[in-house]
Amino acid sequence: MRDRVLVKQFKDDAGLAFIEVIRRTGDPVRTQEIKAEIIEAGAAKAEVDRWWKKLQPLFKEHPRITCPRPGVYEWSLSTELSHDSLEKLSALAGKRSAGRAWLVEAFTDNIADTLAQVEKSGSGAQISWSQQREREKATLLAEVVASVDALTSDGSSSASILEWLTQQARNQRLTPLGRSGEKAEFDRELHEPVGAARPRPGQAVRVVRAGYAWSGAGPERVVVVRALVEES
Repeated sequence: MRDRVLVKQFKDDAGLAFIEVIRRTGDPVRTQEIKAEIIEAGAAKAEVDRWWKKLQPLFKEHPRITCPRPGVYEWSLSTELSHDSLEKLSALAGKRSAGRAWLVEAFTDNIADTLAQVEKSGSGAQISWSQQREREKATLLAEVVASVDALTSDGSSSASILEWLTQQARNQRLTPLGRSGEKAEFDRELHEPVGAARPRPGQAVRVVRAGYAWSGAGPERVVVVRALVEES
């Protein structure tokens, strides 16, 4: 029975076709049976034999294929450690990749599958980047609120609390962009207009709320919060 999809797959990437036969068989399958299925699908025997001879040594490296005995191959549902797949992938990438795209893809898929299992299960489960950012912001806010609550309980004045918050900002390499009540020339990079105001660049404005810039490891500052301004 002809399998046009399998034949096309063989013509495009012989290794991927051999792997597909092993995968969908589900049980241990012999070399002769693998080649016979592709030949029966419509591929030329000479081509099947040629590609099998060329690619056969690589099948034992596949992270999802086991060889229970010589000349017999079986698809495995278990995954090897992502670290092992990454090392093999790195070594393979350094060689000529002609005809080996299917093996590179197999290692890549295995790494992705293994990492996905770690990310989605257990007490050490990872969270997405967006969730991580939200959690970090929530943690920061919780620490600030808890600290301010402690200062208030100790009878600290609002000025003392502001001084403490300002010092914490400095410790995080944050520098203020203007002060409340100050006059400034409008700069879209540094300022955010209040309400419906649309000041022009360079126009005189008054700072309603200070902004902040962050200085990381490099010399450049990054504006993390623009100062709120209104037309003066």
